[in-house]
Amino acid sequence: MEDSNFLKENCEDLGTYLTEEEWNKVKSPKYPGFEEAKEKILRLEALVAKSIVNFHEKSNQFNSDPVPQLNYDLEWFLTWRAKLARFPHIVWCDGSEVTEYEKIDEQQYQIKANVLLGPESDISTLFECELRGIIEVEPGLNKLHNYHLQITYQGQEYFICKV
Repeated sequence: MEDSNFLKENCEDLGTYLTEEEWNKVKSPKYPGFEEAKEKILRLEALVAKSIVNFHEKSNQFNSDPVPQLNYDLEWFLTWRAKLARFPHIVWCDGSEVTEYEKIDEQQYQIKANVLLGPESDISTLFECELRGIIEVEPGLNKLHNYHLQITYQGQEYFICKV
């Protein structure tokens, strides 16, 4: 699906978060402080980890549809994680749909999804974007160890990573 080395190299080169100083310059007064935002992201990472493991475990079972929960958790995770990424402006996520999924090994999953992103300054404007990447869960399968996600937004490539 994707060359994992390409994703990892770009994530490491571009950094994983805005700095606290950068966050304070661009954030809205209604948002929490930098540390609170990172804590919220960690909680959402745990939901994504549980959903992706659940998705894999139940995707082969009769009458089981774990996709909506994974899409929902991925949407909320991206809504907050993208705020601390290096987009040209603060963006939010209004939906996600996992279109491809592959278990690489016991802890790594490769995903591809369509996501709706738009600038927070104009919530009526949304762009359908492609997300692809690798998510690795911790050995306990209840939180994310790392992730390397690439999003094509308005013709540009952006990376959301935890290394």
